[in-house]
Amino acid sequence: MTFQGQAEEALAQKDPSFGDYYDRATEYYQQALKINENFISSLFHLGSIYHKTKQSNEALNCFSKVIMKVEDDKIIYIARGSVY
Repeated sequence: MTFQGQAEEALAQKDPSFGDYYDRATEYYQQALKINENFISSLFHLGSIYHKTKQSNEALNCFSKVIMKVEDDKIIYIARGSVY
């Protein structure tokens, strides 16, 4: 299974016995980005996790990187704006 797939699986597991699914998903997204720093989906989802876990600077950094790569996607601008 890919790191992206593992991250999505970790987020789907909202069972407390599974552990902290945000930490696990963050780890998998970071590993995916080490392999391919241009993996937009992982970068966007990592930014979303950072936002949900109140890590605003990290979220803004991820969303800004996505905007640099995909300038015409309104969703990413909305996601970045929601951090403020």
